[in-house]
Amino acid sequence: MPTLTTLAQRHNLFLIEDACEAIGATLSTPGQPAKPIGSFAHIAVFAFYPNKQTTTGEGGMIVTRDPDLAARMRSLRNQGRTASGHWLQHTELGYNYRLSDIACTLGIGQMHRLPEILARRETIARLYHHHLASETSLTLPPLDIPNLRISWFVYVVRLTADFTPARRDQIIHTLEQASIGCGRYFAPIHLQRAYAEFPPHIPPPHHRIRSLAHHRPPLLQSHQRIPAPHRLRHPQAGHTAYTLNDHP
Repeated sequence: MPTLTTLAQRHNLFLIEDACEAIGATLSTPGQPAKPIGSFAHIAVFAFYPNKQTTTGEGGMIVTRDPDLAARMRSLRNQGRTASGHWLQHTELGYNYRLSDIACTLGIGQMHRLPEILARRETIARLYHHHLASETSLTLPPLDIPNLRISWFVYVVRLTADFTPARRDQIIHTLEQASIGCGRYFAPIHLQRAYAEFPPHIPPPHHRIRSLAHHRPPLLQSHQRIPAPHRLRHPQAGHTAYTLNDHP
């Protein structure tokens, strides 16, 4: 983020920070105290979908230090109303993107528990690492990154290059048969059907990888997420790791 911030300042660019899956994470830079993820850019976005670290049932949040941007976004969220205007007066075309009071109450309650939730998710990640570290066919996510406090959203493992798509799908099927939720993670935007008519000008790196080894699954299709909610119990995590270790 410091590199992107410097680049944006140099070229007078507007920077938006995607912090949807990183609430509670912090980043330290040389000579500076740790700063929370979401505080580096002009605008940062957080998501509160049910599988996130904290949830309001649905929806999200935008944060900014710019009072004019904040006022504009509040107006757009509230059907184009302004804070100084009459409730029935719409100053621009807006949207009904308001969170309900009930959803906000749920979110505020979860924010009070955020340190507890993040600590529990880290415990689960370390438990998975303990059980899976000896599995040579898996590449595990790092548990510690210098100058960064991780906010664990999901635990993602990457299959080694010798796995075919068929074997990958068989592993997913095996886990699902054992009542363990999992899935491929993440299909890049430019490969989504909605964007098929907007081809990139430069082939992304994993397309070049595929051309060199067409029989292997592309890098981004070899990632699998396994469940890591903060309510997951140690025996459940052990069962998931054992089933994944015992893949065909």
